[in-house]
Amino acid sequence: AETFAPRAVPRTEPRRIEPRDDNRYRYDSRYRDTNRYRYDGRSYVYTRPRYFGYNVYRPYVFRPQYRLGLGVFIGYPVPYSYSYAYPVPVYGYRSPVAPVFVGPGSTVYGGIALDIWPDDAAVYVDGAYAGIVRDFDGTRQPLTLVAGTHQLEITGPAGYAPLVFDVTVQPGQVIPYQGDLQPY
Repeated sequence: AETFAPRAVPRTEPRRIEPRDDNRYRYDSRYRDTNRYRYDGRSYVYTRPRYFGYNVYRPYVFRPQYRLGLGVFIGYPVPYSYSYAYPVPVYGYRSPVAPVFVGPGSTVYGGIALDIWPDDAAVYVDGAYAGIVRDFDGTRQPLTLVAGTHQLEITGPAGYAPLVFDVTVQPGQVIPYQGDLQPY
């Protein structure tokens, strides 16, 4: 004879769910970071941490230098520098013999930072597609180019006139551009 055992025992009365106490850790000092919260007499208030020893990242402030026309401004150049202090090992390639440093004295590369609206406009350099404006806003990376003169074309979505102009890239510098594409 085969016996059947139920998986769960049925309840005779419904299960009661108590409301959760979200304030259970608020006054317990073991779960509170003393550097970020202070008591102001009524409650604990979040305070920003103070940084010592290193500069805090401050966003770049655009300073216009020239008006290009058609709503675009050229700003003052900023240093273009980065370094490879630790060579990243790649299978099949040797690491460099010496550390590679690219700084303001570099004779090879420069950059362009584009702060142009709409930020989903396509960017073409010397007739070749480079990406969209959002990719080269200067917060993550500039549009890195070989030093010299290049033709830059920015084409927005339907309803915006394309913007075509020549750019002279200075070695070791990032030249910011800011403005709006003009509607038709």
